[in-house]
Amino acid sequence: MVKKTWLLCLLFLFGISAMPVQSQTQLLNPTAAQLAPCGLPTAHSRFTNAATFTEFNMTADCTIGTSAVPNNGIYLHFQSGTFTINGNGHSIIGPSHGNGAILVGLNTQVTSTILNLNNIIIRNAPRDNDALNAVYVQRGARLNGRNIIFRENRGAHGAVQAFWGGKVYLENAQFLNNRLTHGTLGAATSATAYGAGGAAAETVLSITNGIFEGNTSVIQNNRVIAAQAATVLLQGCITFRNN
Repeated sequence: MVKKTWLLCLLFLFGISAMPVQSQTQLLNPTAAQLAPCGLPTAHSRFTNAATFTEFNMTADCTIGTSAVPNNGIYLHFQSGTFTINGNGHSIIGPSHGNGAILVGLNTQVTSTILNLNNIIIRNAPRDNDALNAVYVQRGARLNGRNIIFRENRGAHGAVQAFWGGKVYLENAQFLNNRLTHGTLGAATSATAYGAGGAAAETVLSITNGIFEGNTSVIQNNRVIAAQAATVLLQGCITFRNN
């Protein structure tokens, strides 16, 4: 097998498993007492405009959701409002079940929900073959990611997906050793606008300065980045290596 390396320029970017149970505690707008020592709730949590905490500062790696969530829910679900997670170089790890680690927006209506992710690593999410992706943004919601690494995630829709009018804007992003286990989308990123409600808002995937390295797919002739009825912008220094 011949490996191709596309090197446009040099980037200087910053440089667990448990047996599942049948239910998972669900927290709506967690209080300070319900945050784990790492600075995030590790139980299935939803956040709305009424949330007490809209900015989270991680103090350690955070392993979330080792048990099954009802109805394939996402562990950290930002439904409405503006939120920020400052990773301070730490990782969000997992979950082992469910569709992934983070969901931004609602599947029932268009929202202006915003999540800012800064200086953070998203890894090993999800860890089972049936899950979809680690981070999922839909229906008008927006993810702003800066200095972010997606590493060793697996699923059917890539490590991060803009879907049904979701908008993903990443700056200084690395996609390392992510694996597409099934499906027809991208191993690292996907931007899709198909299905009901696809025309509700423009779907956007924008990456400024990024490295895509070691991403793989079990699907023959698949790809690192996939897009369908969506806008994809690759800007600045982009490196594809050993995918």
